[in-house]
Amino acid sequence: LVASLAAGPDAVDAARGVGYISTWTSPAALLAVRLADMAPVAEVTLAAEVGEERVRVLLLDAMRGFLYAATFAKPARVVKMQVDGPAMQRVTAVDLPREAGIVSAVLDEDGVYGVFGTYTSPGVIVRVELNTGREPRPQGRIELNEGEDNLYVALRDGAFAYFGTCVGE
Repeated sequence: LVASLAAGPDAVDAARGVGYISTWTSPAALLAVRLADMAPVAEVTLAAEVGEERVRVLLLDAMRGFLYAATFAKPARVVKMQVDGPAMQRVTAVDLPREAGIVSAVLDEDGVYGVFGTYTSPGVIVRVELNTGREPRPQGRIELNEGEDNLYVALRDGAFAYFGTCVGE
């Protein structure tokens, strides 16, 4: 499993001493590791038949016990997992039929919405309702201007999300 870990998709729950890592495989696997010694303590393989592959983004809402895994697939998909320390269980998923290649994301303070960035030209930012008591669903999208491509990094500052681009010359 270690040979197939992707660079970057990880989430840390320091209070519980657990880290979550995803694989760049088809289907993707999510791995929980004990931070004290990096020993694997749980693993969940996502569903191959529905495009749950090559996870590039993990968002952890430790307060509410959810982990969201976003795929680089086409169409993109966000998988909602219930987590309790190292224990993980798949809850549901939402397809983003107009999106492909999610590579960055942030979660709002309340854990209600995720904002995801794509590795496309031009880049797309899509807002997804994740935790309102009903099934997750896309809630809006912005297609950026020409040259605002490949939204490779994201960060949140209060109510604002910022995306950095990766463009080559």
